[in-house]
Amino acid sequence: MTIEQANSYFEALPDGFASTDQLRAALPASAQKVQLVGVAGTAGKTTVAALLAATLRAAGIHAGLYHAGCEPLSVRVRVDGAPVDEGLLCLAAEAQAAAEPLPQDAAELAAAAYAFGEAGCALAVVELPDAGLAEALPQMPVCAVTSVGPDGVSRSVERLAALAAGVMRKGSICVTAPEQPKAVLSELIVAAGKCDCELVVPDPEEPATETFQINSDKWWTPFWNGLNSNDKNNMSFIAVHAYQHYYDNADTALQYLHVIDEIYEAYKKPIWVTEFAVADSGNVFSPSNSKHVAQVQEFMKIVLKGLQERSYVERYSWFSFDTTDTRNGAAALWTNSTGELTELGQAYVDNGNPKTDYVAGNVTNTYSRQKAPVKQQPYSNQVRKPARVKIKSAKNLKGKKVKLTFKKVSKAVGYQIKASDSKKFKGYWTKNTKKTSYTFKKLDKNTRYYFKVRAYVKKGNSKLYGAWSKAKKVKVKK
Repeated sequence: MTIEQANSYFEALPDGFASTDQLRAALPASAQKVQLVGVAGTAGKTTVAALLAATLRAAGIHAGLYHAGCEPLSVRVRVDGAPVDEGLLCLAAEAQAAAEPLPQDAAELAAAAYAFGEAGCALAVVELPDAGLAEALPQMPVCAVTSVGPDGVSRSVERLAALAAGVMRKGSICVTAPEQPKAVLSELIVAAGKCDCELVVPDPEEPATETFQINSDKWWTPFWNGLNSNDKNNMSFIAVHAYQHYYDNADTALQYLHVIDEIYEAYKKPIWVTEFAVADSGNVFSPSNSKHVAQVQEFMKIVLKGLQERSYVERYSWFSFDTTDTRNGAAALWTNSTGELTELGQAYVDNGNPKTDYVAGNVTNTYSRQKAPVKQQPYSNQVRKPARVKIKSAKNLKGKKVKLTFKKVSKAVGYQIKASDSKKFKGYWTKNTKKTSYTFKKLDKNTRYYFKVRAYVKKGNSKLYGAWSKAKKVKVKK
């Protein structure tokens, strides 16, 4: 069988659903050795699957990728970023043609799994048009459910969420998209509890790639603590990717520099600020507002001077928005359509540009362990973690609601609430509020819910959280 014949064979297969036993019987021994990462949902599956596969490749992992879709199967099955060996798909098609035929989705998935196993992949990311197929797959320690919404077939989001939840496996970890509709999240939480799968719902306000290291317990601290002494010594520099999301006065800029100092004191490594600017997080820095423009210019002037005074800051890079951006345009260095510098861009050239030409290996602002850092302007307002929250009450209100009330914490600017129908919070969602009470709506009747609360303060452009409160439980009876 040629690859053209193999592609034609899979394209001609009928739609439909395969039973778990059918698909499992079509998976050879080689496929049983591959650990799979299943991606389900109604939007964004292809993008998420591609990003996951690219991440695995970047980590040096021999990984496969299967996309659902209309293109020939040989285009949609890849190993290490390249099309899979066509001979493997031909062999898979021949084997399937000689046995009981499978519906198209199941047949393609079985062929992809066979190819990954024969190619010796340690991991493979598979996009699942039918999440129920996951039950037949051999090993799936991690899975993902992307955004769930209307699919054009008149099915409710609850039904779509229940179908997507089929990707979950006992003992696995499932990561879902932040800000899923409440009805979707409820279905996913129930499904995770039934199959003993750990459901992770990321906080959309805390992207792991945009935070100061000293404030990140989501990825940086576990990563650093997991390194041995040799790995830590071999690390050349600390990369900082962090934006300033508000601006009060010059003290805000000094606070940004203060956190840079804390990072250096914690790790004693040169620092590269890979991205920074004054940018939106609910606030607006409009290019047409003179106050916003002046605030951004003041921040840049103070921070550039401070970064250049710090011998351990070897690189920094301002992120330029476009002047047409009505929320962040005050931070633009130039107009994208013309390339013309803004007043801020000219200030960046005048104040931030090295005075000597760059030569590879010759850093303008060179870090030296022997050279003592320049004495910095003291920052008087040390930011400390807020105290632990105490929940006063959790009451079930009419209409499947729960009102949570808790005591105010001194100096807290807001509170984060974690909610779950699992006592161990296996699967939960979070809500942020600036008030000392919050009402959860559209909960499930005759279900016991558990709640925790923690306070936070602002530290630079990040949130510094206090400890979680003790859990409070309440059963929804009305």
